[in-house]
Amino acid sequence: MNLIMFHTWMLDSVEDMIIETSDLSIFCFHIRTFEKMFSLTMEEPSALRYSISFPLACSHFSNCTHEMCPEEYPHLRNCGLGLCNNFLDEISRQASGCIIDICAEQSNLSEKLLPKHCAASISKARNKKLKRPPPKKMEPEREKPGTESQRKNRSMTTNMDKLHLTLSEFSIALNHVRNIMGIRSFGHSGRVPKFQLRDKT
Repeated sequence: MNLIMFHTWMLDSVEDMIIETSDLSIFCFHIRTFEKMFSLTMEEPSALRYSISFPLACSHFSNCTHEMCPEEYPHLRNCGLGLCNNFLDEISRQASGCIIDICAEQSNLSEKLLPKHCAASISKARNKKLKRPPPKKMEPEREKPGTESQRKNRSMTTNMDKLHLTLSEFSIALNHVRNIMGIRSFGHSGRVPKFQLRDKT
C-alpha cells in the first residue's frame, strides 16, 4: 500500500512529495540534538558554509502546526524564532571575531615595516662592511617583513591563510540566502543580513 501511495504521489504531486521528504520539522522536538549538531558544524572549518542551513531548518517548524492543536502554536513560534536568533547570533559573532583577528594580524605585519625595526639591520650591515666584531649583547634577530609569504610548498598554511579561509566560508554562508521565508508564518520578515530575527508580537 505504501508503495502504491508513493508512486501515486510521484505521478500526481511531485512538489508535495519533495516537501514531505525534505521536511526537517522533527528537530523541533529534539532541540538539544539540533544545537549539538550546530556546534559540531561551527567547529569544522570546511563545514562553516553549511551553518546557514540550521536557521533555515527553523523555518520548517511551522509545518508542525495542526488545526486540531492550536495551543501548540505559541510554543512552536517561540522555539523557531529563538533557535533562529541564536544560530544567526553565533554565526555573526564568530564571523566578526574572525574579522577582528585578521585586522590584528594585518596590524602586526604593518608594524614590522616601521622605521624603528630597521636600525638593527642597518647596524649589522655597517659592522659587516667595516669588518667590526659583533657586540656581545645582541638583541634577538627579528623576522624580516615578507618572510611569512615564503613557503617551500603549497601545503604549508599560515595563520592568515586559515583566517581568510574561515572568513570566506562565513561569507558564503551569510550570502547564501537573503530571507528565511518560513519565519514569516510566525509573524516576522526573517531578514538575514541584520543577523537577528526578533518577534514583533
